[in-house]
Amino acid sequence: MLERTSKKTIEDLEKKSVVLQQSLQVEVDAKLTAEAEARNAAQLSALLQKKNKMLEDAFQLALKAQEKVERRLQELNDKATALTTQNEYLGNRINGNEEDKGALRYELRRTEDELRQANAMNTQLAHRTLTSKTNSMQWRLRGNPARQSLTISEEKICLMNQVGRNQFF
Repeated sequence: MLERTSKKTIEDLEKKSVVLQQSLQVEVDAKLTAEAEARNAAQLSALLQKKNKMLEDAFQLALKAQEKVERRLQELNDKATALTTQNEYLGNRINGNEEDKGALRYELRRTEDELRQANAMNTQLAHRTLTSKTNSMQWRLRGNPARQSLTISEEKICLMNQVGRNQFF
C-alpha cells in the first residue's frame, strides 16, 4: 500500500508539477507580454512626447504668424482709413474746382461779350474813320490838282488797307 500511496503521491506530485509548470509558463508568458507592452508603451510615450513637442512648436509658429497677420491687418486698416480721408479731401477739392470752373466760365463769357462789343465798336470807328478820310480826301483832291490823278476809289482802297492793318494791331 505504501507503494500505492507512493505512486499516487508521485502521480499527484507529477500532476501538481504539470499544473505548476503550466502556471509558471503562463506567468512567464504574462511577464514577457507585460515587458513587451511596457516597451511598446515606452516607445509610444516617446513618440507622443515628440509629437507633442512638434505640436507646441507649430502652435508657437501659428501664434507668431497670427500676430504678424494682425499687425498687417492693422496697417491695412490704417492705410484704408488714410485713403478714405484723402479721397474725401480730393472729392471736396474737385467740387471746389467745379465751382471755380463755373466762375471762370462766367468770366470767360463776360470777357467774350466785352470783346464782341469792342470789335463792333472798332468796326464802327473804322468805318467812321474810312468815311471821314474819304471825305477828307475828296476835299483835298478838290483843292490840290497834283493829287487829282488818283481816283477816289483808289484812295478808298489805300485807306481801307491802312484801317484794316490798324484794326488788327
